[in-house]
Amino acid sequence: MTLIMEPTAAQDKKQFNCSMVVIGNGPAFLQTIIMMEAKDILAVTNNDADFHYLERIEAKVLKLDFQSLSSSILSEVQYKVILVSSLTHSNQIIRAISSFIHEDDLLLVVKYPKMKRFSTHTHYYVIDTADQFDKKLWHRSMTLYKMAKMSEFFKTRMQENQKRIKILMLFFGSPDPDAIASSIALAKLFPKQVIPTYASTAKVKRFENRALVSYLKIQIQDISQINLSDYQVIACCDAQPDFFKKSGYDIPFDICIDHHPESECNPQVPFCDIRKNHGACSTILAQYYFYSKKPLPKTLATALLFGIKTDTANFTRSVYDNDSYMMTYLYKKVDREILKRFQFSRIPKRTLKYFKRAYNRFIYEGSFLMCHLGKVGYLDIGAIIAEHFLKIQGINVTIVSCISEDRLVVFIRSKLSKYNAGDIAINLFGDKGVGGGHPEMGRAECILANLPYSPKDIEDNMHNLIKDMNSKERI
Repeated sequence: MTLIMEPTAAQDKKQFNCSMVVIGNGPAFLQTIIMMEAKDILAVTNNDADFHYLERIEAKVLKLDFQSLSSSILSEVQYKVILVSSLTHSNQIIRAISSFIHEDDLLLVVKYPKMKRFSTHTHYYVIDTADQFDKKLWHRSMTLYKMAKMSEFFKTRMQENQKRIKILMLFFGSPDPDAIASSIALAKLFPKQVIPTYASTAKVKRFENRALVSYLKIQIQDISQINLSDYQVIACCDAQPDFFKKSGYDIPFDICIDHHPESECNPQVPFCDIRKNHGACSTILAQYYFYSKKPLPKTLATALLFGIKTDTANFTRSVYDNDSYMMTYLYKKVDREILKRFQFSRIPKRTLKYFKRAYNRFIYEGSFLMCHLGKVGYLDIGAIIAEHFLKIQGINVTIVSCISEDRLVVFIRSKLSKYNAGDIAINLFGDKGVGGGHPEMGRAECILANLPYSPKDIEDNMHNLIKDMNSKERI
């Protein structure tokens, strides 16, 4: 990370490009920096020992007297946290930054006796002691802040549209439980004057996903049936605008909530809540209900928990503290019989022929396995078989490809952190296709006409891919 000392007014503001600044000194201050594990945090301290410690762990850190804090450093930082070891320092900081605290800022301050406070500040949260500042409190504050911003967004839109809004909830690809549950949960938070419509770029295909849609009593239309100009607000959950753009959909999104790593190509979105350290988008939406204490119906709690369980492979991959907290919260509210029915949904009989084909065609090199299924009538069978082969002892990475309509779709699953499935998917076709995912699971697509090789050579190219991986593994 960048190391910054004694800034001048002439320095480019981009040096301080961060979403959060933590100002202070002492053990609680250091613990907060370490705990957040975020590269976009700027630490500001007046203590030499704290500065040198943060320098050693390569944190982005600034050392200066608290009275020297300037708007050039902090005016564009959205979240400000004050954690200091004395009342004197706390009041010094408050005096120094009071002139450029905006009503849109999120401010967390440790409360000391007789400490001054911003009584008119909208998003201001007081912590009784520094020890109480932990990840759960941070996410509570972040969630309440985001909900306040969303409320402001809808208030403005309703004034512009005579208090009645039609909103389009868009799914990217074939909707999965996480996308479905988080989209419904978001729609239930909207004011009563907001009328949601659900649409997707692909049909709901998996048996358990269709069962979830039926359980929630919603209809998901095909995007081809939608006239975007009919809607005043367009939103997506468990996806980002860039995902749609790379697939040929140039859509002006107003709301985006997601847990995937943020795409650098995303256009500006009026309301955006992207938190990568969450195993599922449903976790973010569950926090909206939990921290705001809004009532959560049993049907919605069941859907959200199923979304989290699905995206984390039943809490075995990409699981974070927030997922565990929300699982505990949701489990008390779910319909357990319905949840069991979703979890043990049977694979349709018509897919058995693809398992037979997969067992006849798979190839492995060391701990890497690939299989090209050829043309399939049930696209998600590729994901099911990739996960199935990963259960084989000694297999750490599986790559299953198949042809659906006019495109090649590749599913990647990985047990090895150094073989990030999402990164493999992103790089598989380059700018010829689209790809993404998580460390443990990824998916890439490319229109057959855009393939950098002949469709006849798909199997050979996939085989060469795992050969290269295996040779690097052996070096």
